[in-house]
Amino acid sequence: MAKRRPYRLGKRQASVDETKRRILDSAVTEYCKNGIEETTMVAVARRADVASGTVLYHYPEPDALADAVADRWIEEADWPEVPPIPTDTPVEQRVDLLLDTVYAMYEAARPATEVYRKSPEHPAVRKLQRVWDDRLSQTISDALGSLASDEDKPMVSAILGGPFLSTLIRYGIHEDQIQDSASRLIVAWLKSAD
Repeated sequence: MAKRRPYRLGKRQASVDETKRRILDSAVTEYCKNGIEETTMVAVARRADVASGTVLYHYPEPDALADAVADRWIEEADWPEVPPIPTDTPVEQRVDLLLDTVYAMYEAARPATEVYRKSPEHPAVRKLQRVWDDRLSQTISDALGSLASDEDKPMVSAILGGPFLSTLIRYGIHEDQIQDSASRLIVAWLKSAD
């Protein structure tokens, strides 16, 4: 009788996990380049160096792949935190801390923001947008505390939001100028509400 080879499920699972990681990484690259709607499963398979059937086995529909990418981004998000701020900190310093944190959030989410620019209406991107909006709202509350009323938060959020920033970038305004302008707008808004 032939000697039985020991079964190693852990090794097989690690291989499957690595394949899925390569597929998701490749999807991100393709989404950033072409948008979700214009990315084909074949292009993802080619970039991941797997057969098209392998991509379809793990993600039978393009939307399932996009959802998996969004879920991974949400699960692995490493959101920067607003440092503790004494209550007597002036509004200008609070806004500067807010902006530093929000710009660090954008930097951490750079691939997701690129996909957002190319496919803003896709359901997976909408899911990411809801998580982003919740995190941004929490960051605004953490940084500004009682200085920002519930009525102020949507305006602050709009000034810090992707469409506003994307428009300024499209017009060639440098990041430092954008941050300075956003700071002045938010401070003026908060002071006018007093």
